[in-house]
Amino acid sequence: MSTLQQNTHLHDLLQQLQAHLDEPLEDYLARQLNERHEAQPATNTIEPLYYRALFDNTSDAVFIIGPDERHIDANPRAAAMLGYTLDEIRGEEADYFLAPGEAADAAQRKQQLADSKTGALPTYERKFQRKDGTLINCEISPIMMRDSNGAITHIYSVVRDITERKQAEQSIRDSEQTAREFQAHLKTLHNLHFELARATTLDDIYRQAVTTGKNVLGFDRMGLFIVPEGTDMVMGTYGIAPDGSLRREYDYQTSMAQWQAAIATEHSAHDQPVLWQTDAHLVDYDTVIGTGWHGMAALWDGNDVRGYVAVDNLIGQRPPRPYDRELLAFFAQTVAHAITRRQRIAELELSEESIRLLLESAPSAIILLDSDSNIQRTNLSAREIFRYAEPDSLIGLNIEVLVPRVWDYLSRMYPHHDPNDDLAKPPHLGLANDLAGITEDGERIPIEMFLSTITINNEASMVCFINDLTEHVQLEKKRVELLLEKERGILMSSFIRDVSHEFKTPLSVIHTRTYLLRRRTDDPALERHFAMLDQQVDSINRLVDDLALMTRLEGMTRMKFYQHNALAVIQSTFAEFAETARARNIHINWDVARPVPQLRCDKDLLKMALARVVDNALRYSYDGGTLTVYCHAIGDDVVYKVIDEGVGIEPEHLPRLTERLYRVDTAHTTRGFGLGLSIADKIVTMHSGTLTVQSTPDEGTTVTIVLPMDA
Repeated sequence: MSTLQQNTHLHDLLQQLQAHLDEPLEDYLARQLNERHEAQPATNTIEPLYYRALFDNTSDAVFIIGPDERHIDANPRAAAMLGYTLDEIRGEEADYFLAPGEAADAAQRKQQLADSKTGALPTYERKFQRKDGTLINCEISPIMMRDSNGAITHIYSVVRDITERKQAEQSIRDSEQTAREFQAHLKTLHNLHFELARATTLDDIYRQAVTTGKNVLGFDRMGLFIVPEGTDMVMGTYGIAPDGSLRREYDYQTSMAQWQAAIATEHSAHDQPVLWQTDAHLVDYDTVIGTGWHGMAALWDGNDVRGYVAVDNLIGQRPPRPYDRELLAFFAQTVAHAITRRQRIAELELSEESIRLLLESAPSAIILLDSDSNIQRTNLSAREIFRYAEPDSLIGLNIEVLVPRVWDYLSRMYPHHDPNDDLAKPPHLGLANDLAGITEDGERIPIEMFLSTITINNEASMVCFINDLTEHVQLEKKRVELLLEKERGILMSSFIRDVSHEFKTPLSVIHTRTYLLRRRTDDPALERHFAMLDQQVDSINRLVDDLALMTRLEGMTRMKFYQHNALAVIQSTFAEFAETARARNIHINWDVARPVPQLRCDKDLLKMALARVVDNALRYSYDGGTLTVYCHAIGDDVVYKVIDEGVGIEPEHLPRLTERLYRVDTAHTTRGFGLGLSIADKIVTMHSGTLTVQSTPDEGTTVTIVLPMDA
């Protein structure tokens, strides 16, 4: 029976109990209790006694609360759950047994119960405090009883202790978290396997293994020891010093007997590490330097031990994680495999087997074909390029399964090729990136293919050398795109330079002729036209200068970085706008940190950026307003803020303010061409900084520039 069904059943039983009584329930319960204490004969009313027995013996705790929010009664299970006697519970306020912080929610639940049309609420959770102070988690199903006039007579609370369930759920969550951590570490070991496989020397393997064990797998201290072949000595390689640093330990040597004894006392299986969890002596070069837990695992190569790996918790003194034993075992297997592989390669470099290993590890796919063009042998790269997982999955397939119509392609590209001519240059297919291979999952990949004929046991065979050109094609595509982008940039820069030059001459003529005409007349009407001409000429000159500056910034590769006083840079910028601010009665408020931070920058460029920010702030400020300039050091950054109280900017325009030629004022009622903030943002970016704009319409705008002190 579900909790809801049980609560509904109990609700029905309580209603039936009330229906069989001729007196209020609290009077009846009190009388029954007195009768039991006085050992009086039981009443002849069978139904109420039955419900009382049910009340006393139900497995859930039941509390009966009166309209005054005090307990009228409770069953023995309730007393046992809270650690109080029934007499201690009776008469006590309902909130007395709640855990700290639960009262507010309890009051809200009471109000919801009072407003409920059904007289009940869905089951919810609540914390109670036992008499001994411990907290328990419970589920509550409250039922409210009313008399014929609708007045509240009692509240029955059916309470179930779910502490164990909660603990089990938490345990499950902890287990899931542990499992996720363990899986992440297994993934790290998987990646470590490939990283160690790429190591060119054993020393690289030793160092990488210890570094990964400490920094990635989370072992506190770690040491890797090897057993040179043909000796009974254990020699150190790399380890973690007591201060947490990596150190070479090739000078450490000891007898293998004590390591073998330690391993043998704990286990016989090759893949299980030893892990002492408490009160173990922790040593450094055989000197005891602390206590804690430590673990050790052998590096098995078949039935031979290639070395040992040891870990402990000397530095952090953390307890062992639930999966430390297994993680150490897998780590030892991974390192052992890498060491063994590297040693095998070294041993076979001068043997015939080394040639096979070299072919197997070749970056190019190598495929041997029989006389019917069926695949006889492949190497690992062939399976990786064509994405076949099983070692022998390619054997027996026709080469045209991997490279469709390859022989037709060969006949077109080399129409006079003679496969029996040993002196002929081997065909090279796919030079124009037009040869495709098919992977096991059906994907087409660009490849290049070299063909060569060899004779094995008096039978001619074809050897195919295949390279995956996917990355090459992608890089080539990116290279072409970059070249096109560079060419577009060069053309645009050249165009802007030419346009700037062509504009300057007629603008200069217009300005000169306007000046001469102005001197020949003093007509006020003409003067207004002359002023308008001067303004437009100045605007076009500024546009040309800004375009030329943007072009110069795009092509700039070197800047003049020196240490400067951050405040002096922005003060010198504001000096250029002092007359404009005074003319419009705009007050400048300085918010400056002391001491003033130092900034490594290209001062001239940074002043250009700040000048455009200040120009915008003044242009869109109201006359008589205030402009706040903020200059502080925050962490390793210098932060400039220019805050105006002007017209502000609508939110939809903010993301595009630094785009070139983007203007909020589409009607062009204010001067400008939408290049100011884009130039400022470009210069700030060149300083490895950021420029952001925050604004509220009719309240003002804040432009923030964050620059690293040491760009």
